[in-house]
Amino acid sequence: MRRSGCFFTLAVLLGYGVASAQVVVPKEWQRLGAALTRNAEIVSCAAQGSGALFYVAFDGRQLTATVLKERTRGHDTVPYELDWAAALTGAPGQPAATAQRAEWAVTYAREHADRSVMPVDDGYLIGFGGGEYGGSLWWYPREPGPGRVIARVVVQGILTTPEPGVFIVIAGLAHLGADIGAALWVDRSQGQWRVQREVALRGSPQIHAVRPEGVLMADHSAVTLLAWNGDLRTIHRFSVVALAGSFAFGPAGEIAVGRSVVVSVLAPTPAGQYREEAYRPKECQKFTYWRGLVCMCSGAPLTIAP
Repeated sequence: MRRSGCFFTLAVLLGYGVASAQVVVPKEWQRLGAALTRNAEIVSCAAQGSGALFYVAFDGRQLTATVLKERTRGHDTVPYELDWAAALTGAPGQPAATAQRAEWAVTYAREHADRSVMPVDDGYLIGFGGGEYGGSLWWYPREPGPGRVIARVVVQGILTTPEPGVFIVIAGLAHLGADIGAALWVDRSQGQWRVQREVALRGSPQIHAVRPEGVLMADHSAVTLLAWNGDLRTIHRFSVVALAGSFAFGPAGEIAVGRSVVVSVLAPTPAGQYREEAYRPKECQKFTYWRGLVCMCSGAPLTIAP
């Protein structure tokens, strides 16, 4: 207890505020109260998903956040040239000409779509995620050769599991009101790679992270845990709806989630649940509206009534 008191004093003197007994946040961050209403400007701005998207990280107990200029896409290196034309399941309405559409599909799959490459004992599992333009999961041999499609899903990641030779593919799409997600257990049985099990997720995950107990995922409204055995559990529902951009894990089991406009810190409780503290970082203290429609935020101080 004495050590905690000294640490609290030191944190304040250095310009940091204390989020919990273990996590320290910058003093300039504004803690959001529990009495926020749907009409609050920060709530409506965060829900748009167009404000600052924060990347969070821990340095010991200290939590930091930096603004992501854009969402990073995964472009794993491919072992050789692939069948790009078949990687995506959809294409835009224009250009209409068949040849132009085929050229667009190849270019988009190669240069723009998310791509996950997982080496396996007889080749590679390769997943594509093109958002509204679809995606797919393939097996390709070790040496250059034709691949075989395993599933037509928008792949967000291919993860190893504690069971050798078994992988989980995270897939999902949120677009125009649709919000679907799935986890696919993939292994090589009967001589070829195939989906052995599928678990429906509660929407399309925006971020995921492998933890000892399973796969942690976050969407705009909640954090869920997919256990290695397939059990799915919602571990916390956020106080503010916002796009999720990153996870960071604290020294005492805390989960920090960098989101659009806000940062949420989830601290474990003795009852096995999480207590949330939501913050508005200094980079997002004032809101402006691009063309009167798109909510943006800046670091200009905003006076908040107590």
